Amino acid sequence: MLRGARAKLRELGQGVTAASTAIDVARVELLAGNPAAAERDVRADFQFLAAKGETYFLATVGAMLARIVRSQGREQEALELLDAVERTAADDDYDAQVQWRSVRAPILARAGNFREAEALARAAVELAGRTEAPILRADARAELATVLSLGGNVAGALQAIEEAHSLYERKGDVVSGGRMRTWAAELLGGAT
Repeated sequence: MLRGARAKLRELGQGVTAASTAIDVARVELLAGNPAAAERDVRADFQFLAAKGETYFLATVGAMLARIVRSQGREQEALELLDAVERTAADDDYDAQVQWRSVRAPILARAGNFREAEALARAAVELAGRTEAPILRADARAELATVLSLGGNVAGALQAIEEAHSLYERKGDVVSGGRMRTWAAELLGGAT
């Protein structure tokens, strides 16, 4: 249905609007466990927006592309995308501001920069808290949990996971909520 709606927007000459929905397509594909399909759509829309000189949606779509690329193990490419997002994101574009921070934080933690990673992840959670976007808030907490877990702070990670789980469940995202439950059980050694 989403692909059909995007095609109709393009037919109507609404290319920028259609490209801005890349985030929705990506979320569906990622929930389905298909990052390659998500990347295909998001990359095409990212390139379209860049060619048009459109910057507002470009920052958010770029952050989503960085998340997808990172999920496939291409962290250096993700960092390059995040640098571009950081430069182009408007100060009041909370979605892009939260995403570039939260996507970058685990990369820094995996590189051993735990202090910087945690500060960045907590800043993303704080910025997300200013919004009424439960998925953005949940995603930021899940990324914080990753950073805390990588840094050995299991208790902090479990708290962030529980907060993310609660937000996902309240929004009706049972797939992400289930992933949080599984992750918490793994951190606890299967005790839950």
